[in-house]
Amino acid sequence: MRAHVEHYRRVGYTQPIDVFSRAESVTLRRRFFEAVGQTEEQTRHIAGDLPNWHTRHQWCAEMMRNPRLVDLVQDLLDAPDIMIWSMLFWYKQAGDVTYVPWHQDGAYWPMKPVKTITAWVALGDVDRDNGALHFLPGRRTDLRSHVTLDDPRSEFTTEFPDAITGTEEVAVDMTAGQVCLFDAYTVHRTGPNRTSRARIGCGIRYTTPDVAFDPAMWRRYQPEIVMLQGQDSYGLNPAFMRTGPDNALSMS
Repeated sequence: MRAHVEHYRRVGYTQPIDVFSRAESVTLRRRFFEAVGQTEEQTRHIAGDLPNWHTRHQWCAEMMRNPRLVDLVQDLLDAPDIMIWSMLFWYKQAGDVTYVPWHQDGAYWPMKPVKTITAWVALGDVDRDNGALHFLPGRRTDLRSHVTLDDPRSEFTTEFPDAITGTEEVAVDMTAGQVCLFDAYTVHRTGPNRTSRARIGCGIRYTTPDVAFDPAMWRRYQPEIVMLQGQDSYGLNPAFMRTGPDNALSMS
């Protein structure tokens, strides 16, 4: 068994894995800033989500199809048919005081069964000072109902219900181009960005065609599903199926 699969099955997430080269990550980071109309030197808060660029920009479509990344996802899903249903950028401008509280992704997603892999891609070095991922190690098979959180600095309005101290958590530092993969049950958070450089993470979410998304229950942003490999023999999500980017950009 590959080491990353064993680690994932034991604690719910992988160690950081080299997928994109530093040169590739620099190009992707530049593409991001161009898309949001900012620069490294002048970063600003972006209100709202930055979802589903995999169906809008060719460079994002190429990102989700990277063979090294797909091989990792296939190892963890252990299935020949794979689809991507979301790509979400998590952007913290320089000095951003906001944070993402402890949570399980699956608590927010109306999907059955709750089966998905998030590949969190670091577009730039990520550490404890600028908003690294923190995990509570341990493979979980249940979702907890989250409780209300009233904190203007929080990006979410709910959080994982149990009081959590810092004794068990693990912060995952990543270098530019590395990827950390985890599932919908894994408890995790990210902190604020206390540095003078923007932190950019990209969460690419993969699943299999036997998973159904409920259109009536989806609130924050809609899934946009693209078959990555294999075939959809279930046909459970016609409202969300897409063919790819409709506003392609070149990778110059």
